[in-house]
Amino acid sequence: MKLQNYSFLAQVVGPHFEALCRDYAPDAGESVFGQLPAEIGAGVVPDPVDTGQVDVVALAAQEPGKPRRILSLGEARWGEVMDRP
Repeated sequence: MKLQNYSFLAQVVGPHFEALCRDYAPDAGESVFGQLPAEIGAGVVPDPVDTGQVDVVALAAQEPGKPRRILSLGEARWGEVMDRP
């Protein structure tokens, strides 16, 4: 039973919670990101040693002639209290 519970948490609850966090992000606004995010998503950060998944990515609006700014990279953890740092 314990393995089935872990699979349910990892394959159903975890991804659903990550999606809820992405849904919340646009409404969090300037108080969280310093400005309103123009785009919210998820992604992978390639690293030669350890490639990591990012559950919530908040991007600023594209400014002509400038690289796109990342406002926030976030990890969503079901059942674990996390804060901004």
